[in-house]
Amino acid sequence: MMNTTDLMIGAGLALGPVISGMLIESGGFTAVNTFSLVTIVASLMCVLVLQRNRHALLQPTA
Repeated sequence: MMNTTDLMIGAGLALGPVISGMLIESGGFTAVNTFSLVTIVASLMCVLVLQRNRHALLQPTA
């Protein structure tokens, strides 16, 4: 688990400036903000789905 976490942090640090630079060059800061909004919404949807699945698994079946 820690190796995966370290890999994600490292990949984010390596790819973040590259992706941001490409977005700023192509569409300015509006593109960066749009990308951030899409990422936040996708993350929120993943959390909600995982929480719903976890809650369903913890319910006792009669």
